[in-house]
Amino acid sequence: MTRAELALLTTAAFVQTYFTDDFGRPLRLSTGQRFVCAKLDEGIFSGNHLGAGVEMARGHGKSMLMKAAVVRAFLRTFYAPDAWGSRYAALLTSGRLYAQFSRDIGSIVTGTGAPLALENGTPLLHRDYWLRPGYMHPNRKEKELQLWNQADKLIYVGNWDHPCRLSVRGMTAGRGDVRGLTQGNQRPDLLIVDDPMKESEADNEEITENVITFVKRSFIPCGSPSAKIGFFGTPFNDKDLITQVCGNARTPPLVAEWPGLVRCALPAIHARTQALLCPQIWTQTGIDERRQLVGSRAFNQEYLLDPSGGGVKHFEPAWITQWTLPIPARKKMQRFMYLDPSLGRTAQSDYSAIVILDYDPLDKVFWVRLCDMQRRRPQKLVSDYLDLWQSWQPDRHATEDEGAQELLIPMFAAEVRSRNLPLLAIPRLQSSEGVSKVQRIKRLSPMMEFGSLRWADDGNHKDLRHQASNWGGTPNETDDALDALEGCVRLGSSTGAPTPNGFARMNA
Repeated sequence: MTRAELALLTTAAFVQTYFTDDFGRPLRLSTGQRFVCAKLDEGIFSGNHLGAGVEMARGHGKSMLMKAAVVRAFLRTFYAPDAWGSRYAALLTSGRLYAQFSRDIGSIVTGTGAPLALENGTPLLHRDYWLRPGYMHPNRKEKELQLWNQADKLIYVGNWDHPCRLSVRGMTAGRGDVRGLTQGNQRPDLLIVDDPMKESEADNEEITENVITFVKRSFIPCGSPSAKIGFFGTPFNDKDLITQVCGNARTPPLVAEWPGLVRCALPAIHARTQALLCPQIWTQTGIDERRQLVGSRAFNQEYLLDPSGGGVKHFEPAWITQWTLPIPARKKMQRFMYLDPSLGRTAQSDYSAIVILDYDPLDKVFWVRLCDMQRRRPQKLVSDYLDLWQSWQPDRHATEDEGAQELLIPMFAAEVRSRNLPLLAIPRLQSSEGVSKVQRIKRLSPMMEFGSLRWADDGNHKDLRHQASNWGGTPNETDDALDALEGCVRLGSSTGAPTPNGFARMNA
């Protein structure tokens, strides 16, 4: 058999023949990755099953294996016609990922930017299988041959008479679009669902249910009667689609709801042996650093496939107790002050909150000094804020720039003039950069867990501590003090001070 024929026999062989790592070296799959490849071969590329469900830890090659499986399915229709292959694949993913997947497939097919093995400067994948994008067809005037955009791609294999089509669809808030997936007798023979829900939607039960309903009632029925189905993802909660199909560390799969699938779930660390799933990429040091970067709750969800966090809250009371300490007696502290006015909100959540932090550049630690949270009218809020500004003299201070908050600035300016204060007493407006409040607050968790955010034992922050200990991470909670704390940390992180535990991604 030729190299190309051998490579098409298994997904693992295909990947290790044609793909390389980031340094251009031949890719060598770990034991865990080869196990996933075997499950894909059994579930998708054999005739005995409806499909496969693959649940893997984040950053361990799930997307790479999925893209390789799609390309391999196309190649088999021409080079291994007696085996199962796909002429039309449809992929459903979250709005955040579908554009990236389309670009990545485009890179593989065109040989630009993809980590492909080269031979005399030419991608080996193209040399062995005559892989070409649709726009290279000599008769490009024909409309159907020019299908090469972000959502739909026409890929030629073997010769110009053997086109394969890929359609990539996105979902937002549990809603997607299947228009155009079925065109007469042409229906997808390979259906792939990849993380159809964004992390910011995971706590919304309605969106979770919408995703499951859409996949069952709209997406899967678009496939041909013999279509294979592949589910890929990392679990967000105990009720989401990936958990139903594959299960997770705490919840078994719903086999009766999703029959005919071969399933596998691989965490980054084996629960019994503590072996690493992908040691050539994720060393023990790297895994430990990742845990500290994202915090135990996110690490358990994304890397141990335990979306309930193993009982870890977003802000464990024990962390707050552990990191309530005397503030170091150092002179070179930077001070930051932040206001969450909460204007224009409902009566249930119209607390305003002012937070003051000191930053220790030597230890790279933020210290909570004060949290003033209460209901007050705008003029009283402005007066209280300036009283604190005069008492604490922060190096920088700001207020949330969202909705009606900017209406406070003229009031600040008038009060500053009446007190004969300098203009720098007026807080600057700070944008949230379009990141949801819940997501921003969640990112404080690793800082609080590992001590880069601490509590001065002589500070006045009782309300903030109470709110953190009871915060569930869902929308519409009373979280004004936490919102002010997050804004204050972000303000401090934007001043050029070293950013603890990767907090810079909040500004990305």
